[in-house]
Amino acid sequence: MIRALAALAAALVLAACAVAVAASLGGFDDWLRGKPGKPAPVLAGVAVAIAAVFVWTSRAPEEGVLRDDGRGAQAFSLQAAEVGSDGALHLAWTPMTGADAYQVRIYGPDLSEVYRTANVAETSAVIDRSALPADLPTALDLTWRVYALRQGDVVEISAPGSIRAP
Repeated sequence: MIRALAALAAALVLAACAVAVAASLGGFDDWLRGKPGKPAPVLAGVAVAIAAVFVWTSRAPEEGVLRDDGRGAQAFSLQAAEVGSDGALHLAWTPMTGADAYQVRIYGPDLSEVYRTANVAETSAVIDRSALPADLPTALDLTWRVYALRQGDVVEISAPGSIRAP
């Protein structure tokens, strides 16, 4: 939006300059009265150029969309998930600056949530097999994510990780 307004302002400045140039060429008053002269082609060319610049700049995507500014889902990372000999899932992640708690959510193949931990302050969690749904098939590929919290509000979400159900 700001970019479009800046382009419009630039187009208006260019239009004012074009009018000043056309007036200095002489015959501008005749052109305004409908008697074409030298300024008509100049103004027509300037108007086309202004319109092209305005359309081109107003349709350009914002730079933040094109560049990774370091913020987003990858602000903290997951460690490799492991399944213990007792079938417990061992999950760990790097700390997120500013987070005071974390919540782990595990999703099935259809991306429906199958488990959610209580909020924890540690950067790891051990989830017993008995905490997962009893009808969850073994050797099923699951997805897990960590939600970083600050005062109970989600401030960041990790990239997804995967683990095979025990």
